[in-house]
Amino acid sequence: MAILDIDLTIQTSDAFSDSNNTIITVGFDPRTSQDSVLKRVNLVANTEKLIFSNSEYGKSYLYLKNMGSEDINIQATGGSTIYASLAELEFAFIPWNGTLDLYAESSANNIVEVGIFEV
Repeated sequence: MAILDIDLTIQTSDAFSDSNNTIITVGFDPRTSQDSVLKRVNLVANTEKLIFSNSEYGKSYLYLKNMGSEDINIQATGGSTIYASLAELEFAFIPWNGTLDLYAESSANNIVEVGIFEV
């Protein structure tokens, strides 16, 4: 069995008013998670596809990556609010409170890589 340890580090200098470098590190060990999933989801053009259900997951960190060439919108049911828009090969790592179902939608057939790490 393989063990996957996930670390996300964001480092910048001179981006904020202080003169120190800013380093943000989020470490995550899926072995201590209630549930963690990594998968690829096929999207059909102009059709919402459920990627995270609030009935299955609670508070979590989400990993999303656009594997195609058209933008992908991450939204709640009905597309009323777009939470993220990912261009070709862009990714996002975001916290999710687990209160809304999240859907992905693209204007063309596409693939979104998703990961959920419940805390």
